[in-house]
Amino acid sequence: MSVSSGTWTAEREGLPAGLWLTLLASSCGFVVVLLDVTIVNVALPSIGAALGGGAGQVHLQQWVVDAYTLALASLMLSGGALGDRYGSRRVFEAGLALFALASAACALAPGIGALVAGRALQGLAAALLLPGSLALISHASAGDAALRARAIGLWSSVGGLVSAAGPALGGALLLRWDWPSIFWINLPICALGLFLSRRHVAETPRQSERPLDLAGNAWALLLFAALTASLLEAGARGLGDPLVLVGLALALIAGIGFWRSQRRAAAPVLPLPLLARPAISLSLALGLLTNLAFYGLIFVLSHYFQRERGYSALQAGLALLPFVVVMLGNVASGRLAARRGALWPVRLGLALTAAGYLYAAALLLWLPQPPYLWLLPALLLMPFGGGLTIPALTSHLLGQADAGRYGAVSAVFNTARQLGAALGVATLGALMAGAGRGAGTAFAYATLLLLACLVLSRGLGGAR
Repeated sequence: MSVSSGTWTAEREGLPAGLWLTLLASSCGFVVVLLDVTIVNVALPSIGAALGGGAGQVHLQQWVVDAYTLALASLMLSGGALGDRYGSRRVFEAGLALFALASAACALAPGIGALVAGRALQGLAAALLLPGSLALISHASAGDAALRARAIGLWSSVGGLVSAAGPALGGALLLRWDWPSIFWINLPICALGLFLSRRHVAETPRQSERPLDLAGNAWALLLFAALTASLLEAGARGLGDPLVLVGLALALIAGIGFWRSQRRAAAPVLPLPLLARPAISLSLALGLLTNLAFYGLIFVLSHYFQRERGYSALQAGLALLPFVVVMLGNVASGRLAARRGALWPVRLGLALTAAGYLYAAALLLWLPQPPYLWLLPALLLMPFGGGLTIPALTSHLLGQADAGRYGAVSAVFNTARQLGAALGVATLGALMAGAGRGAGTAFAYATLLLLACLVLSRGLGGAR
């Protein structure tokens, strides 16, 4: 990026000044959301030693991670609805302020219980930030599909960098300071995002006359809370555990209640006609299935390298370092979508990812512990293909939304992706429970999922 006469040079980067500044502000929110997904895992041993190191505290320590995921997935649809009603910029800024306060509460937590509560509050704030950041970018693109695709590609590349660098950054902070530092780091990022948003980001259209769908929000909260908690617990207990089955049954009841409430509501939190549009419903299915495969396999690979290959935690992290190429895929996705339409990188990315999964499945089923370099093609194709697909799919989805519904559509898309990730850990991760060729089998299942995604992508139609 360069500066010329106080404005961003649009000719060089292909984005106007207002969109660049909106992208920077929204990226601050995206950074803290993703950073607190990745960075906390590294600090769990230190947190356990300081706040609850006993053997009986291990499960509670895991809820330091899960409380954030649960609140984020459960409340994202409500966060999107609030943005549509009160303005996405206002809700986004409230999310930044709340995230900063929640981070301070986490850093000052006197015990594991207080930290879990602070993490849940961070998840609530993240549920305001994630749909809001996408809605602001879509609004600043002024209906230009090429600009929107390019901006979302760059926004996603920031996420790819944070996801890859989060564990390393957490380790560096822990070397220099204690575990509270991983939460204090969020405060200056939130402050920068608030400054940029207040100064440079345009507000989205408000639908203030639309009443809040309290019943729909309540059913959605129960649905996604029960479903996400069940999937999180299934990873440890198994899908057949009675507690998991009760949670899934509760989610089914809540889902029926949510569906009925949306049919009757005058101003539903999720208008069902939106889901009747193939471009939207298929995009949601693709978001869920691709995340199921991708994040399930990241979990599988982490366990494979440490348990079956005998790698240390550091060696396993370095073995996954090729995943930083997701940034290249994100940037390429925006450029390709701007030139050839959003569906071209979606389908190319799905094909490349499927090829990587198929190669890894064949290799690991034939030779359970091949030389690392033999695995490298799959470890490059997986993130690059995913990096091509998701930004273009997101841009295409937002292009189908009405101007006053960016928040709701982005919220339900990100909720589907969160649920897909949790389901992937629970299902593909379960294949690693036994000895043998579990990793190869997981890649084989993931290959079938990606081939199904390629078939589904044919129904997306043209970009809008």
